[in-house]
Amino acid sequence: MANEELDKLLQQGIQAAKAGNRKEARRFLEQVLEQDDGNEQAWLVLASVVETPRERRICLENVLGINPNNERARQALERLRPSPPSGQVGTEVTAGTPKPSATAAPATSTIRRPASQQPPPAIANRPGITTEGTKAAWRSQRNQGGINPQVAFFVLLGVTIIGVGLLLVSGNGGVEGPTAVPPTATRRVVQNLTPTPLGTIVEAVPNPLGIPPSWTPSPTPTPRPTETPAPTIPPLAGYRLIFVTDEGGESFVSSINGDGSGQRRLFSTPVIDPVFSWDGRKIAYVKVVDGAEQIAVANADGSAETIITAISNARVRSPAWSPDGSKIAFSAAEEENDQIFMVTIGSAEITKVVDNPYADLDPAFSPDGNTLVYVSDTTGRRSFQVFALALSGLTPPKPQQLTNSGGQNTSPSFSPDGKTIVFISTRNRSLSKVFVMRADGSDERPLLIDDGSAENRDPVWSPDGQYVAFVSNRNGGLFQVFAALANGRSVQQVTNGTVNVAGVRFRPGF
Repeated sequence: MANEELDKLLQQGIQAAKAGNRKEARRFLEQVLEQDDGNEQAWLVLASVVETPRERRICLENVLGINPNNERARQALERLRPSPPSGQVGTEVTAGTPKPSATAAPATSTIRRPASQQPPPAIANRPGITTEGTKAAWRSQRNQGGINPQVAFFVLLGVTIIGVGLLLVSGNGGVEGPTAVPPTATRRVVQNLTPTPLGTIVEAVPNPLGIPPSWTPSPTPTPRPTETPAPTIPPLAGYRLIFVTDEGGESFVSSINGDGSGQRRLFSTPVIDPVFSWDGRKIAYVKVVDGAEQIAVANADGSAETIITAISNARVRSPAWSPDGSKIAFSAAEEENDQIFMVTIGSAEITKVVDNPYADLDPAFSPDGNTLVYVSDTTGRRSFQVFALALSGLTPPKPQQLTNSGGQNTSPSFSPDGKTIVFISTRNRSLSKVFVMRADGSDERPLLIDDGSAENRDPVWSPDGQYVAFVSNRNGGLFQVFAALANGRSVQQVTNGTVNVAGVRFRPGF
């Protein structure tokens, strides 16, 4: 990826982080780090949007691995380590061992310096305070810190009783001698503090963003919210797709499982541009009838075919079902330029949707059926842009232009939630690439990061929005079916045939 594209992704990630959109920021920053894992700024910003302290620690350690002098990252990493508990005590013994006596005081205890006053340890050896092993280490260190005051008391009491007994025995012997004065033990008071017998380990919640600090952790534990597990993405093998093969100049429709198994031909006669209805029960396609191309509808298995148009001397392409299954939009050209039409199933009534002196192609309905997107050449220079047409409200409806880039933008397709549109673009004089944008035309960006010199065509969403299937020549000269996750990662090859393929579609409800 070019440096300017990486910089753009980085800036998008930073802006998303500032706006509080952690999920979007994380997606942009991870795309940057996939291409440049030595990007210090990307790691530092990623540390502010990840969810767990462990992920944050990894990001900050990567920053310091790239730049050991990054004080901001070092301070943030320090804050991930709570201070040691205040209950640790130690025993300091005065040099020299005096003889035991009844009045000898127990060894003097002193509070050890807290970790904040000790030289900071190496980054690589900093364990998290929340692990059971570390908690046990704190308890062991606390229990070894000094002599138990209760034990010292009973030892002193026993020595005193023995001394008094010896004095009484000496007095009964009738000999009165000088009273022995026991030597005064020399005690060194290290610190006039009362040691805490039992410390309390407190788990402090670290700063969620980590940089910079804005509050001091309270010793009162703060309950952490339970993280919602990410939804499990079903395997591609659980989906059924259809596509068209080019066999000696004739096109045939085949179906296949997402893992490449179970391929079979759906129709015995040549057809093109197959598309399933939104419920997956019907399929529409273009076929030649009595020398003219027509729209036909059949059951999903290819049975019970019905011809629903009676068009003469026209090129027919790209049928698209309305969500309620009552209409099909398509493009047709009696002369040079294609136009968008709509046919009502069961009546053969055909209506022209868009009035444009130049070409209009590739219609597709929104999931709610209120919007039709298509591509249009408004200049006559074959520079296609994506437009959206509201099908209710305005009379006549006014198209809204969604893209405005150089090259051609074709094959738009709505995501199942209606929020995103995937399409093909040849902007910047590049080969055709898969792009996505919001339904209002904002936030245009490439979906697939590492395309190389591949050419891509016909992108389409899976019915649940988890995958995007497309046709590409990325693994050789032939165009085959591929599928990627909705975020553009984990590209998988579905077909591996000996002929070119086109027009891939998912079957809903399979």
